Amino acid sequence: MKRAFTLIELILAMALTAFLIGGGFIIVGKIYDSYDKAKGLNELTDESRIISLQLAALLSCRIPSSVVGYDQKSASFESLYTALKSYKILEWIGFCSESFKKGEFSCVLDMKRCDKNGNKLFSPDTNLSLVNATIADKFSKTGDVFANEDAVLVFSGSFDEGPSAYLSDFKDFYGWHGRGAKEAFPIKKATEGEYFYLKKSPKKIYEKYFLADSGYAVARGEDIDLGAECVKNLPLKVSSETLFLFYDFRPWKGESFCADANALKKAGKVTVLALNVSGFEAEVRDECLILEVTFVKRFKRDKNITLSVEKVLL
Repeated sequence: MKRAFTLIELILAMALTAFLIGGGFIIVGKIYDSYDKAKGLNELTDESRIISLQLAALLSCRIPSSVVGYDQKSASFESLYTALKSYKILEWIGFCSESFKKGEFSCVLDMKRCDKNGNKLFSPDTNLSLVNATIADKFSKTGDVFANEDAVLVFSGSFDEGPSAYLSDFKDFYGWHGRGAKEAFPIKKATEGEYFYLKKSPKKIYEKYFLADSGYAVARGEDIDLGAECVKNLPLKVSSETLFLFYDFRPWKGESFCADANALKKAGKVTVLALNVSGFEAEVRDECLILEVTFVKRFKRDKNITLSVEKVLL
């Protein structure tokens, strides 16, 4: 005669089975969580590498002494080369690198053939008509970008720093946030080949120059006006943790980026660099520009993953 299971044995067997199944679910859940976190960390690593390369490429075409840190809340800015703190909004002026790479202007003057009194400059291997076409194509503009002052000349000065960022009147050099722009020189379109003319007289003429074509700004949504039209019109859902790039505005014309709550003259365009950025700061240490970007990946069941990346630019 076969022996049947007692009720107690059945209950114990069911309890043991439930325990094993529950433990299995926990183990599988932990394996899945580990996989999810590893995948998230790889995604953050890849994203941080791409954003770092993008920022490095953009800033490689900066006019060095034009780099400022801006605080929208206090409506104040200062050169990062004199700042004693980091800033959450980074701004700079870029030069027309595309045109320079195509050989449309040389960035140098022949000082013997320049006439300071007549504001007449001679730049070998320079064709401002070609430069005009390149800048117009880059920013979807028409007509003469020089006559419209969409492009201006900035003298490089010593060691490519332009007018020293340490001078007391630096804030009036480039036109940042409604200030003066005495070191940004509007120029006329060339009429004599490699000659062109300034619309105002500089105190000094340097051998090397930049052709500035746009202001740029990088900031998180938390630190700019998310209600600005240019931001609301973006095809993506943005937040305080979105990292934005603003461009195609010209400080020397009294313009500021389109999501600057303090701007009297908003201009330019905006694009999204990254969506999940919990921190962004810029500062200068040992004459190097340091960018720190913190990326975040959130999970429903566990703690978030954060990844901080520091980019050093000379």
